[in-house]
Amino acid sequence: MKKTFLATIMLLLFVCLIFTGCAPRLEMPTDYSNVVSNGGFVVGSGNYMFFGNAYKNYSSLQDGDNDGNVNQYSINRLQLDRQTHPRSSWFKIQKNEDGEFDYEKVVDKISAYETANMFVVNEYLYFTTPNIHKNNKNEHEYELSTLFRIRLDGTGLKELYTTEVKGAKIYLTGGENQMLIIFDDNKLKTINVSNNETRVKNLVSDTKVVNIVFPKNQEDISYLYFTTDRTSAQAFSGNLLYKVSIKTGELSQIENLNSSNQTISLLAYDNGILFYSKKVGNENIVYSTDFSTSNSKRHLSYDDDNAISSLIYVSCEDANNNCFAFIYNKKLYIQLMTSENISQAKKLSDKSAKIQFAKDGYIYYSDDDGIYRISAKDKIETQISNITEFISDLMDFDGKYVYFYGKEKNVTSDTYYLYRADTYLDEIRVECIADILDEDVATEVVETEE
Repeated sequence: MKKTFLATIMLLLFVCLIFTGCAPRLEMPTDYSNVVSNGGFVVGSGNYMFFGNAYKNYSSLQDGDNDGNVNQYSINRLQLDRQTHPRSSWFKIQKNEDGEFDYEKVVDKISAYETANMFVVNEYLYFTTPNIHKNNKNEHEYELSTLFRIRLDGTGLKELYTTEVKGAKIYLTGGENQMLIIFDDNKLKTINVSNNETRVKNLVSDTKVVNIVFPKNQEDISYLYFTTDRTSAQAFSGNLLYKVSIKTGELSQIENLNSSNQTISLLAYDNGILFYSKKVGNENIVYSTDFSTSNSKRHLSYDDDNAISSLIYVSCEDANNNCFAFIYNKKLYIQLMTSENISQAKKLSDKSAKIQFAKDGYIYYSDDDGIYRISAKDKIETQISNITEFISDLMDFDGKYVYFYGKEKNVTSDTYYLYRADTYLDEIRVECIADILDEDVATEVVETEE
């Protein structure tokens, strides 16, 4: 009787694995609260690194592409060497006896696409994927995003939220009481992930949030800053700047930065410093305000025909070198925080540059020839990747390696796999760390002499 019962249980488990897609539980990372590189598409938790294996543009998705087995586009993980690098801020990937990576699939969902987000809080991995739902016309709207969470052992997949508009933003705050902030359809919403909650709450819903900027990196922030339109009863043109308390949702208008007939454009918000421009007529003036000291400073002006873009704050070891980088006429410039005129800005590159991020006094940027970094202090430029086919809209960083999706000559498909470039070296060293499909690798042809 017991043998029959056990056989029945084993048969049911087998049927579950075959027909319902049940997967064996993965090992839970040790010391999973040690999180590295939160955000983007690569994140480390304890002794594992989680990542989107390959990039998939949502405009190329077809019905069923993000449902079921997504093949090379799944979220994978690799074990890290935490014996020789126990608390490293970068990923030393462990290899097997054959010198190869041992990939483990975490979940069959696309996570590397135009607006990728990936975070670890407590024992959960949070990630976005191209929208899995159809609209009332039975059509997919892949430009929207669906937010999921899953345990770090690959179990308990749960849908949390689907955005209402294209281009919605998601940000994870730092500190102990971590919150996911969602900017979607002119509203701000929150999820208290520090308590493992899944309920989405409105932070700002009655006031229209027109524009907001989140910090580039995780920060323990108390307020967020956003602009909203004036109402017809307020008589003047232009817009208004507000702040909202993340804890209470209380709104406050920033009176000293608002004036009649001016339009404020938010540019960046890092290290407690808000960068913004005020427009009057055809003139735009860039300011910064450090809200910890209430110190505001004018930096530069420009007209509509010569706009600046992609402004980013650059914090240096020597505070005298603190500056901000920006793109002006498609070229990369920096300007010291103490400077007050665009004539004091310095051009760093003649390339048509795209700023990626800034870290430890370096500005990382890309152009058609690859990926570079340049020192804000001594202006020395180094190329760190010479792969020319890559996705310039997505890059990540763990403190040593820059991660990106690209293609090398031996990859014959149109798939962009995950690569990383070492920034600790004086020479270019790039490696693919993705699980490449066998059919995507060119077969080497051996030529023989006749």
